[in-house]
Amino acid sequence: MVKIDLRTKSHGGVVFSTSGHVYAETGKASSNAETKYKVCNYGLIFTQKWNTDNNTLGTEISLESWLACYQMSLDIAKSKLLQNNFSLGYKVADFQLYTHVNDGTEFVGSIYQKVNEKIETSINLALDGWQ
Repeated sequence: MVKIDLRTKSHGGVVFSTSGHVYAETGKASSNAETKYKVCNYGLIFTQKWNTDNNTLGTEISLESWLACYQMSLDIAKSKLLQNNFSLGYKVADFQLYTHVNDGTEFVGSIYQKVNEKIETSINLALDGWQ
C-alpha cells in the first residue's frame, strides 16, 4: 500500500488536508479532502469534507454551543443524489438537544438534561419511513 497525507494552512487561516492511498495488489485507490476555517471573533468553525470511497460531501458549521451539519452522497457516474442528511445540535454544560433528518424519511430527536449530581433525564424520539 502506498499512502500520502498532506496538510497546509493558508495565510488567511484556512487549513487544507488531503490524504489518499492505493493498494498495489488490487489497484484500488481512495482519497479524501478537508478544509477548515475558523472565525475566532464569532466562535464560528466551517468544515467541509469529501471522500472518494462513497462520494460523500459534508459541511459542518459550529457556532459556540450550536452545531449544524449537512451531508450528501452522490453517484457521480449517474449524476444522482443517493443520500441527503441534515442535523442540528445544541450543547451546554447540563443540557443537550439534537435532531437529524435522513433522506427526508427518517427523523430523530433527543433531549438530555442533567438535573443535579444524582438525576439525569433524556428523551429520544424516532420516526422512520415518513413519506
